[in-house]
Amino acid sequence: MKYIVTTLSLLGLGVNLIAQPAPPAVPPGTPAPTEEQGFNVGHSLQNVPLDVFLVEYQELVGRTLLPAQNLPNVTFSVTVTRNMTLKESIVLYETLLAQRGIAVVPMLDGKAAQIIPAADVTKTPPKFTNVPKEELPDGETYIIYPVTLQYVLPSELVDTLTAYAKSPNAVQGIDSTRTLILRDFASNVKRMLTVLEKLDVEEEIDEEHEIVSIKYALSQDIATVLGSLTSGGSVTGTSSRSTSGSSTRRPTTSGASGARPTSGTSSMRRWTASTRSSSSGRPSSSSSSGRPSSSSSGRPSSSSGSLQQRLNSITRGSSSNNQPGLLLGDIKVVSYERNNEVLLIGRRRYLDVAKTLINQLDRVQKQVLIEAMIIDVALGDNKSFGASIRQAQQEIGGNAVGGGLSTAIASALGPGQLGANTISGATASDGFQYFMKMGLNWEVAVKAVQNSTQVQMLSRPAIQTSHAELAELFIGEKRPVVTGTITDISGGSSNQYQLQDFGITLNILPFINDENLVVMDITQQVQDIVGQEQINGNNVPITTDRSANSKVAVRDGEMIVLGGFIKNKKTSFQDRVPVLSSIPLLGNMFKSDSVKNERYELIVMLRPTVMDTPAAAAAEALSRQSGLPGIESTKKIEKELEVKYRFLLEEQEKARQKHQRKFQPKQPAAPQNNPAGGRVPALPPIPNN
Repeated sequence: MKYIVTTLSLLGLGVNLIAQPAPPAVPPGTPAPTEEQGFNVGHSLQNVPLDVFLVEYQELVGRTLLPAQNLPNVTFSVTVTRNMTLKESIVLYETLLAQRGIAVVPMLDGKAAQIIPAADVTKTPPKFTNVPKEELPDGETYIIYPVTLQYVLPSELVDTLTAYAKSPNAVQGIDSTRTLILRDFASNVKRMLTVLEKLDVEEEIDEEHEIVSIKYALSQDIATVLGSLTSGGSVTGTSSRSTSGSSTRRPTTSGASGARPTSGTSSMRRWTASTRSSSSGRPSSSSSSGRPSSSSSGRPSSSSGSLQQRLNSITRGSSSNNQPGLLLGDIKVVSYERNNEVLLIGRRRYLDVAKTLINQLDRVQKQVLIEAMIIDVALGDNKSFGASIRQAQQEIGGNAVGGGLSTAIASALGPGQLGANTISGATASDGFQYFMKMGLNWEVAVKAVQNSTQVQMLSRPAIQTSHAELAELFIGEKRPVVTGTITDISGGSSNQYQLQDFGITLNILPFINDENLVVMDITQQVQDIVGQEQINGNNVPITTDRSANSKVAVRDGEMIVLGGFIKNKKTSFQDRVPVLSSIPLLGNMFKSDSVKNERYELIVMLRPTVMDTPAAAAAEALSRQSGLPGIESTKKIEKELEVKYRFLLEEQEKARQKHQRKFQPKQPAAPQNNPAGGRVPALPPIPNN
């Protein structure tokens, strides 16, 4: 019976479930639930006192209000012209309180709020608010909101955000943690957060980097010229591999180091890697010899200075203060001398102008072959006439007594030349010499000499250089010159020597224009030894130094006379015996006269030959080699030696191969295969009989 009742109950429940109707579906287009209604149109407050206003505000927000004792005595008057939600009504009341200098400070997680004067809000800070910006109230509720910045330092934004604040000291920045503390009314804090969203972003770098390969000029010269047209100036890199004890003009570098991609054979390459630069000066070269260096001549060793002045004059424009304009803006120019490249950092429009200037400046310079013809002529004309008379030795009382008169001829011939009965070697010298004896007691010698000398020396040195590059030419020799004496503790002494240049020095700085007119700035110096003087027992040379500076213009292939030095010197010598030399006719036997005339001529001529391209320079070199017999003979000898050397190597190789074949053991012959595919059996050994 129990099972029957249970079964009937389940069947009745199934019938009820099947018969129960489904719930009605939500019709489409039903509006979502609206926000809670606030004030309607017509709601009005007219001179409502503060305590009554706070009661209505408490009903709106549902918080417990704690008014301060020092609240101002104010009233409220307002009329609502449009329907408001509850949230908008709360914002309206909080705004009315803020306008009358009253602040609402939430506490107890929003369950209560303090009503205090707005001037005291900094003394009663609320709890930190960490909700997103969208959840902040729109009313004039005083809050403290911390913000962590990502890209900008807080100190950079304090002044900007303070302009949106009502409270004093509303914005505080801590750079070490990149944190901003905002203490102000909620509506102002939301505005500050909106501003931060626009300012705290990753900085967009509008500068680009370009590496320009310099093909023909020096990167430092190009960087110097471009740096004078920018406000950033130029920086010269230093070499990462420094060498001690020597310095080179060219690159030194660490200016722009870092990995960079290459882009085929293009000379302009974009570089986006980080760069670092360090400045260094290019070392100046000095000469240890006595010749004047390029710095001592008062002229720069490169053309970058004059080129910079010309560019400055172009970019001055119509400025009243006569200062060069910033044609390239604020780009930075770094000279990477190791690869002879220039690194440009700046805005794209300035980089394009800089690359255009580089393409115009970095060109193949014309070359010039400067031939110098130095003619040095020395002329001499010497005349000498004199007589000598001597009495032979006489014996008086067994003693030999010599006597006689002797003039300059005897002195010239030496004391031993006039002996007792002869003048030995009287005919050993040039010119006319006559010796005779007058009786048995007198010896007479007569000498008449006139000689002429002429020395001609022609030097034709040549040097090749480029436009605006200094060429130094020296023709001469180095001679040791005593500079001092050192005495040691034992009393011995030793001389100090220094090699000094004597000869002709030419420093030429050529400038070539488009019409092949060569303007040469020339410094010429001639140093020579004219005599010697003894100082402390040492022969010290007496030198002459003649120099000339000039600036000339000459066309291609024409010759000019740079200058000349002409010197005339006349020296007269006269030896005579007093009284006797004054006797007419006979007095010639008692005197000697000599006259020495010297003339020196030095003329320097120059001829420049302009070569527009390196191919023209190579052709000029081959042409000059063919016209020099010494070079042609040397080439022929070199070719003969090369043929002999090759023949000797071939003979040695043949002898080596022959030696290897002689001592190499013979290899046994490989077995042959028969046509059937099998191997031919080896023959049996021959028996020994």
